[in-house]
Amino acid sequence: MIRLSVVDDDQTLIDKLVNVLNQQEDFVCIAKAYSLGAMFEIIDPSNPPDILLLDIQLGPINSLDHLEKIKRVLPSTKVIIMTGYTDKNLVMDALQRGASGYFTKGSPVTKIFEAIRETYNEGSFLGALAASAVIEHIRDHIPGKGQPSFSVADLPWELTYREAQVAQDLSEGFSYKEISQQRNISINTVRHHIKSLYRKTGVVNKMQLLQKLKSTLGH
Repeated sequence: MIRLSVVDDDQTLIDKLVNVLNQQEDFVCIAKAYSLGAMFEIIDPSNPPDILLLDIQLGPINSLDHLEKIKRVLPSTKVIIMTGYTDKNLVMDALQRGASGYFTKGSPVTKIFEAIRETYNEGSFLGALAASAVIEHIRDHIPGKGQPSFSVADLPWELTYREAQVAQDLSEGFSYKEISQQRNISINTVRHHIKSLYRKTGVVNKMQLLQKLKSTLGH
């Protein structure tokens, strides 16, 4: 029996998912939570789940920033990121921080069964979109291809590679839609990176962010 826990701030989704999971003969959901704080209160580290299904965006919280803590508290638990984001940098960030799998919401429910069983038995799972994202990430890191016009290391904030690209595009006046098209990512993913830029640069709106970026980047 594969013991599961689910963390997602969408109550309707999580309730339906837990119901479907519990109908499988080899699954049992031992805990569900709508936030990371609630998860840490509910799950017993001495009796951990085998698999944790974890959404990325939990209200204002990016769960990827807490993956290392989750792995410290639940070292034997394998984490499958369950999200609508397919940006390759998010996929790579999740894997580098300790996730064992990456599942895209909106896929057939049988795919989540596959993701759980494959991660439990084989140690990892990447859906087709996530696998493609990894390939694109590798291609983008070929020297000279798709790189920002400034060095991430020169910035006063700890940005991911994709955040640096979005920062550059914003500073050059591109709209969310244009960034989405030229970076081949969804508008929701653009918004996710911009929210992260707000947090990391200490601003609360787009105007403040643009002013800070233009001042820092010299545009």
